[in-house]
Amino acid sequence: MSATEVINPNKQMSGQSVRLLYVCDWPPSNFGGGPILMSRLLREYPPDTMTVLTSTRFARVSPREGRLHCDEITVPLSEGYGRFGLGRLRILLNWLRIPVIAFRVRQLIREREIAAILTVLHGQFCFAAALAGWMNNVPYVVVVHDDYVTDMNFLGRWLTRAVMRNAAHIYCVSPGMQETIRRNFGVDAEPQLPATDRHACPAARPAGREISIVYAGSITSAVEDNLKLLASLITSGKLSEGGVDAKLHFYTVLKQEQKREWGWDHPNIVFHAWVGQAELPDVLCNADILFLPFSFAPEERHTVMTAFPSKTADYLASGTPILVFGPEYSTLVAYARREGFGEIVMEPDGELLVQAIQRIARDAGHREMLSQRALTVFSKHHDIAQQRANFVRLLNTIVRETSPQAVSNRI
Repeated sequence: MSATEVINPNKQMSGQSVRLLYVCDWPPSNFGGGPILMSRLLREYPPDTMTVLTSTRFARVSPREGRLHCDEITVPLSEGYGRFGLGRLRILLNWLRIPVIAFRVRQLIREREIAAILTVLHGQFCFAAALAGWMNNVPYVVVVHDDYVTDMNFLGRWLTRAVMRNAAHIYCVSPGMQETIRRNFGVDAEPQLPATDRHACPAARPAGREISIVYAGSITSAVEDNLKLLASLITSGKLSEGGVDAKLHFYTVLKQEQKREWGWDHPNIVFHAWVGQAELPDVLCNADILFLPFSFAPEERHTVMTAFPSKTADYLASGTPILVFGPEYSTLVAYARREGFGEIVMEPDGELLVQAIQRIARDAGHREMLSQRALTVFSKHHDIAQQRANFVRLLNTIVRETSPQAVSNRI
């Protein structure tokens, strides 16, 4: 079948939405940062014009919440771990499956008259998506949330370079990631910051003697040191010595033995079950301070210079005062300083952190300023409705400009 038979651009553009194929080893869902962001972006895309191709591995563990109401097709993918060298063998088998996945993508392109492909730079599915798109003259868009290339071998980096340079468009999660992509691959990417729906939160309430500090999200090496410092200020009583009592509320998953090892088995440190996206706005709106940390550890420098936590959008949408705690070179601090939101602490100093918390708790005018500024920044950069509209326009432009007729006119 020729390229002109695969795509009928006039037919594609006659409707409101391009026929889209999402190809990634994990499906859009509320499984973690990346899946949540893709779920939000695609949630209102017409289900009869979209297909999801994903892996059996992640389809099994991804929750139903956040999954899209469209056809979801799975292909086998092995677990990437195992003892006695089994993990390496499974990883090798996953790489060898790329042609098989690409063949399945090609079948779907033909069967469903796919006009554009959306993929995420993660695992092996992005390579299959790019290969099938190139073979069938179907444009593909790449989304880059995290850096999965630095630790790859030469072949992996070479393949990634080919994927990036042939993409019709590239989205990236932060300006730091944009610069990394430009430096490593010589291509431009468009920042697409984390976004969410606009919340209907009540007016900010006055902070009392006891305040609630909330952290909602995973505990990884990129935040662990900062969380430990904040928790120590609370458990040691140093924060209350300044006249402010606080409870630190975690909405995350942490094993009981880890809590004891870190000294977090304390009445002023409260752990809640992981909450779904529907319940999260209420949690954030009812807090006094939202804690947004990024690690000071030297080994995490590259991560904090390129990544951008998805929870940032939810924090901003709530209008609750945000405490940003991280190094000056991190994406979070640079962004907070540029946009003027959040109380910012740029040194791993407990005393400075105590002073920042006290300032938010005691100064009503300061709290109101932080609240209003957060809502303004959300409207400018993090409203998912705006991102969805921009994404649909992009797809229509790409399909129109890469149609055989448009290409022949340029020639």
